[in-house]
Amino acid sequence: KLLRISAGQWLRFVLCAAFLVYGNQVFFTSGMHAASATNSSLIMALSPLVASALAALVFRESLTGIRLLGIALGFGGVFAVVFGGQDAALSGPGRGDLQVFCSMLSFVVGGMLIQTLARQFNALVITSVVYTLGAALLCLHLFVSGTAGLGLSVLLAPGAWPWLLMVFSGIIATAMCNVLWNRAIAELGVARTSLYQYWIPVFGVGFAMLLLGEPFTVWHGVGLLGILLGTYLGTR
Repeated sequence: KLLRISAGQWLRFVLCAAFLVYGNQVFFTSGMHAASATNSSLIMALSPLVASALAALVFRESLTGIRLLGIALGFGGVFAVVFGGQDAALSGPGRGDLQVFCSMLSFVVGGMLIQTLARQFNALVITSVVYTLGAALLCLHLFVSGTAGLGLSVLLAPGAWPWLLMVFSGIIATAMCNVLWNRAIAELGVARTSLYQYWIPVFGVGFAMLLLGEPFTVWHGVGLLGILLGTYLGTR
């Protein structure tokens, strides 16, 4: 079936891999060295707004007042959840924040390309091809930059635990979740699907309370309510 893919479709696959995997990962990992966790959380929470604006521009999807209200409530909920933490504080904008913003924008553009590919291919095929190409681009970047030597001693130095975390991240957080995410884009469109990214900090706070014993504050409750209402209004 891969032999039946046209040159134009392969170009879209490559562009999708370049934005969704390569650009997103390179910008995000670089930006996180300099950006604060608070700034990064709020920047990533702009994804539904950017996705809705681009979908309205490219796919002519209606950007109604109800959806905008849902986006605003969801972002407000994320804001409340993030600032419900004890050490949360905004810092001045810097290069790291710009890189995180580019990562978010790259992810949204990749999602839009997923929406166009979903008209011809199912989610499993799209995810397999896109992430294989994306991995090849990242490996090529590593080879060209020469920033790390991949000898056996380097690979074995961290021990088994980091590799188990990477395997879990690769299988669960990347492979399985992205098949479901891409299927959702095919069914709902990138603008509606992106609204569910508001739930990322909610689960982050939930696991922090469960595993790290962090307290649940009133602001967390307010944020959760805002995200619930925002998701409902934005996806009706």
